[in-house]
Amino acid sequence: MNRSSRRRVEERRRRMLMTKQQKRQKKKAKLEAEAKVRNAKKAGKANLRVAFIKECNPSDADKTLYVSQLDLGDHVRQVVSRLGEFVPLEKMRGAKCVVVANLKEGVFGGVKSQGRILSGTHAKDAKKKCLVTPPADSKVGERIIFEGAEDIAPDAEIKEKNFKAFLKGLNVTNEVAMYTNLSFNTSAGKCMCPGLSAGTIA
Repeated sequence: MNRSSRRRVEERRRRMLMTKQQKRQKKKAKLEAEAKVRNAKKAGKANLRVAFIKECNPSDADKTLYVSQLDLGDHVRQVVSRLGEFVPLEKMRGAKCVVVANLKEGVFGGVKSQGRILSGTHAKDAKKKCLVTPPADSKVGERIIFEGAEDIAPDAEIKEKNFKAFLKGLNVTNEVAMYTNLSFNTSAGKCMCPGLSAGTIA
């Protein structure tokens, strides 16, 4: 085989290799896009809202529980959280947070709770927690939106199995609050977990 023939053979091999790589990349992109759509549909079932913590006090029955009065823009609701051991009161009072607003009403430590305040936990230090924090300019009461779920109406009351599945996908990546690979978005930007490079959200 002369030099010219070898070059043609090598060129054909190179093109075949590139075609295979392109096909793999195309397939990977398709799978990722399909996963993103599935995740968006699951995330859309949760009604996450920006809330302002008007009041926050330790529960009389259990000091590890905080009883907070949350302003959601058109109404105020009471939410109990188990953050008393981890987040100082001064960081709760007057702060914005993210609340799961379509949970079934429950009772914790004998106190009625109408939702859940989401908080992040450091991947390597379970005692290091912080509120999932919306941007300062976000609007109280606005819904947290995930890419691809903009037009999905949340459940009036999210089913327990759907909520548990939703919780499993919550995480912190480079301080950004995420559901799988979708960030928590508001009209003013992304919700953050300051100081947490990686972790979980609950």
